[in-house]
Amino acid sequence: MTRNLWVDEIRKRKVRTGSGTVDASDQDELSVEASAEKAVYANQLQKMILSMPEGLASTFLLVNVEGHSYRETADILGIPIGTVMSRLSTARLRLAAMISENTERRA
Repeated sequence: MTRNLWVDEIRKRKVRTGSGTVDASDQDELSVEASAEKAVYANQLQKMILSMPEGLASTFLLVNVEGHSYRETADILGIPIGTVMSRLSTARLRLAAMISENTERRA
């Protein structure tokens, strides 16, 4: 999961700098990877994140979804950068535990 977050971050950075976009007219074939399974998993993740206390959820979303730096997140939330790092660490651990628990229930 951490690897996927890192890959997503790299893709976001490429798009932000303009090097991750491809003109649709240059594509031979447009493909959309929207499977029901991925949508269900994304909804489950969103519910897990939003079930965390507000401070953890907002910090997690600002850094991992919106792509803000720790400094930007601290400024947005009006908290010290150390608090951002602490909340982010706690949120990641909680999310990992929730995913693990969810996976065990399905098995």
